[in-house]
Amino acid sequence: MNQPGLSAARDLFYLCSCRIRGIPCDPDRLLRMNPAKMLRLARQHTLEALTCMAFEAAGLLDRLSPEEAAALKTSRDKAVRKVLLLDAGREELFRFFDEQKIWHMPLKGVILKDCYPALGMRQMCDNDILYDGAYQRTVRDFMVSRGYTAVSVGKDHEDAYHKPPVYNYELHTRLFDPETVYAYDYYRNITERCKRQGYLYTMTDEDFYLYFLAHAYKHYSSGGIGLRYLVDCWVFLRAKGAALNRDYINRELDRLGLTAFEQESRSLSEKLMAVPGGELTRQEESLLGYYITSGTYGTVQRRAENQTAARMQRMDMDPAAPDKSRYLWRRLFPGEEYYRMYVPFCLRHRWARPFFGVYRMVRLGLDPERRRRLRQELHVLFRKKKRNT
Repeated sequence: MNQPGLSAARDLFYLCSCRIRGIPCDPDRLLRMNPAKMLRLARQHTLEALTCMAFEAAGLLDRLSPEEAAALKTSRDKAVRKVLLLDAGREELFRFFDEQKIWHMPLKGVILKDCYPALGMRQMCDNDILYDGAYQRTVRDFMVSRGYTAVSVGKDHEDAYHKPPVYNYELHTRLFDPETVYAYDYYRNITERCKRQGYLYTMTDEDFYLYFLAHAYKHYSSGGIGLRYLVDCWVFLRAKGAALNRDYINRELDRLGLTAFEQESRSLSEKLMAVPGGELTRQEESLLGYYITSGTYGTVQRRAENQTAARMQRMDMDPAAPDKSRYLWRRLFPGEEYYRMYVPFCLRHRWARPFFGVYRMVRLGLDPERRRRLRQELHVLFRKKKRNT
């Protein structure tokens, strides 16, 4: 185990597992732990509240500096307060949805937090809710009237609202955008498979697990995803796994193309959260290293690396000898698969493709965010070329 952070990560998973299970830790192992390293890792992966509860149960708070211990307790207290405030705000929003006859469905952490044994143990960044996008303007007017700032509405499939001190809401008009090819069509009519109580929709446990994996894979294959995902995976399966219909899950995983991802992450989470802990293969250690260096939601650099690698694969380009000119050309004129998915007009009318390429160039020139992403991709490309020359 020679990768940076692996030992601290193993200890952190062990400690958290003991706290969630409500069992004592091995005193000898506690003596060998480095609480400061574990705390740094917890902060990078939004696990401070759970870590604080685990440190308190194991008596490790005394091995931190007074300032670090106080800051960790504050993080725990804020996490508990935030869950309570977000729950109250969500209840108010759901009452409005019911009054206006707008169907709605809680997502992600709203469901996962209830699988943990203590309030605030699963930290919440925001509340994610799927709702009927036909009422986007109505919902916007309500949120603004309640003091929320409409950070972003109608620009993507996620409407973002914020109100101090901690009220962050992401209201989704659909679960995935068209660029998420493996999941977009699959989840287009998800409400047809949901349970309904009035205007409140909920997924079955099986479908929630599938969505949880599909959303995690979106991060994993883009900018990366962190250790909290592995804890969530284990906690959910611990709470719900015995009653899940595995035949249905396995069949749908195959449809989504996520069978290998589910098996790898489930096996890794089970080994990490086992007491005293399972033996990792070299491949699993490498995979854990990927999670460790991703942070909670991934990194910009990793997103650029993964997206560039995926585009090179689609271009049949040799990663050992990347061709900058060819890469740029294909970014402007992306090819049949792209046209089929996003611009069917160009698929039917080949004469329109040069004009579409010019449009992409103009859009690139006017959009600083697109230029920044392209510079990151080219940086990755140059670095690959430099390493192989």
